[in-house]
Amino acid sequence: MEIYWDEAFYQFVDDESQVALLNRRLEPASAQLRVRGFSRVYRRGGRYGPHWFDYSEVQEESPWRPMTGTYTRLGDVLPLLTAADDQYVVFGPGDEMELRFEALPPPAAGKTRTFFLYSDAFLKDADLNTLGGGRVEPLPRHGQNDYPGGVPEPDSAHAEFIARYQTRIVK
Repeated sequence: MEIYWDEAFYQFVDDESQVALLNRRLEPASAQLRVRGFSRVYRRGGRYGPHWFDYSEVQEESPWRPMTGTYTRLGDVLPLLTAADDQYVVFGPGDEMELRFEALPPPAAGKTRTFFLYSDAFLKDADLNTLGGGRVEPLPRHGQNDYPGGVPEPDSAHAEFIARYQTRIVK
């Protein structure tokens, strides 16, 4: 995996008693999965610079080969985002998940607001040199130490999740 950082910073505070931090957890009000296409890819910093994506320019042709298998159906996926469990959104190249949150009032004068998105996610490499890299299945599960081998049999809740949400087949 290649990771490029655009920015990293920290700030020292001499007197922490003068810094009032308010942590607030925001739950998504809605989550929609849809096919969007692919943002135009370009490089900043020359030939070896990091890849950047221009969201305003959409291309239909995929720069990546999709993995075959069963993906999450399009539409409302909010129920899959309420817990860190084995029921999650499986999306592939060109898919987009839009999260919406209730609006917050503006911050008080002189204050700033920072948002962090925390996620519990699995990433499966489509590289054919990776064991199981050409297919979506088997889906990883929490607590599974030998993925992709030894996939546990689905319990009734997991079987219902598969039947209800994992219905979009890509060949």
